[in-house]
Amino acid sequence: MALTRWRGEAAEMAVFEDFVGEQVLAGCSILGLYPPTDPQAKEDFEAWRKVKKRRGPASPANLSHARKRKASTTRENAGEGCRLLG
Repeated sequence: MALTRWRGEAAEMAVFEDFVGEQVLAGCSILGLYPPTDPQAKEDFEAWRKVKKRRGPASPANLSHARKRKASTTRENAGEGCRLLG
């Protein structure tokens, strides 16, 4: 039972780390994002998950895709934080 819970937590953390990697590659600050001490980071993560349809473990392909998209990513409220669209 504990092993199953641990696997679930590890998978969840891997998905979150994909989100963080994508945000940082796009130029966002790590402050408040990792660890997610800014409440906005948690909201942005949930929105990102819905857009990306991420419910399982991380995939290295997702980070390489983020690198390719870096140039086309737009930001909102850059002075207040970094909220990426798409």
